[in-house]
Amino acid sequence: MANVRDLGGGDLKDTLAARDFLVATGFVDPRKVGIMGSSYGGTMTLMALGRAPAAFAAGVQWCGVFNRRTQYESANAEEKQWLVSMLGDPVKDKAAYDAASPASYVQNINAPVLSLQGENDPIVPRNQAEELDQSLRSRGIITEAIFYPGEGHRFLKIENQTDALRRTVAWFDKYLKDGRPAAERGDNSNKDQPPDPEDDHIVSGSTVGHDIAGQLPTVHDQHVGRQQARQAHQQVEHLVRRPLFLKEVADACPRLDRSGKSYHRHADFQYSGERGSA
Repeated sequence: MANVRDLGGGDLKDTLAARDFLVATGFVDPRKVGIMGSSYGGTMTLMALGRAPAAFAAGVQWCGVFNRRTQYESANAEEKQWLVSMLGDPVKDKAAYDAASPASYVQNINAPVLSLQGENDPIVPRNQAEELDQSLRSRGIITEAIFYPGEGHRFLKIENQTDALRRTVAWFDKYLKDGRPAAERGDNSNKDQPPDPEDDHIVSGSTVGHDIAGQLPTVHDQHVGRQQARQAHQQVEHLVRRPLFLKEVADACPRLDRSGKSYHRHADFQYSGERGSA
């Protein structure tokens, strides 16, 4: 594997190449590019924000690792085996673990960061999001951490999937655009933009130390049905997963396979505010 002993190294170069390609098209404002990823993509999101802080204006990470050494300490046997296979022994190869940890570069992160995390994640425990949130908060960086009760490494409840997608798009709208709803901007291309997080159909905000257990809406009492969830998924798909977009990214990054799958594994999608928006 190309990234053995190089997690967040060569694959980060791929991510930055994709970002540079988008900017080179002339349709993307280089000051308003965001990055998002889930699992390893969440880790890559944090690596990008820390190692290339000028490249991205905002980030959203779902269930990403912040500190490889504390991850190893709390990992199950399978995850420990994977870490050893990729980075070596955590004692003898401490430098490799540090180099692969976003925690080593967190002092460079200046962009707003949203973390979405399953409360019962057995692969990336919630302490990773807590450690990230506390570190950013101590430096005065804009950060928010949301913990979904009963969820693991993937969000399985339809209301949580919907909420996570809405929060993700709203975060980028807020920090890459001008923070106003699409209707107020007169932006017809975004007339189906997901509702603002303050909408009463959305779970109220939650940061570390203030979980949302017992406050999550159910499909019945908050009218968050399958149709709305499907629409939320379609809105994000429309933004970031056009076949042409994947082909363009693959053409721009030689290390990626031609389907673009490696790109999605490393950082699920990037989204930019419209060029020229306030």
